[in-house]
Amino acid sequence: MGQFLEQIALVTGASRGIGRAIAEKLAAGGATIICADVMDCDETVEQITAAGGKAEGLVLNVTDSEAAETAVQGIAERHGRIDILINNAGITRDRLLIRMTV
Repeated sequence: MGQFLEQIALVTGASRGIGRAIAEKLAAGGATIICADVMDCDETVEQITAAGGKAEGLVLNVTDSEAAETAVQGIAERHGRIDILINNAGITRDRLLIRMTV
């Protein structure tokens, strides 16, 4: 512990995959994690707290700017600040790179 001690981290797309791994690493370093995803982040929060970390879940669709603003305001009210922001939310479905447009 220590590298991120006492820092507040908002990780979008934290319910699984890369987002979950980032959230777990930051928590292992001492950060308090706000796990945000369009799906619930209960499993991620449970894994972090079971390992002795601090985390809370937040259901958030990051494509809804009003909801995102409300979420950030709520985090600021509860924690006083956001020190780390990981914008990880996003998916592609059955798309080969060659078929994607710029």
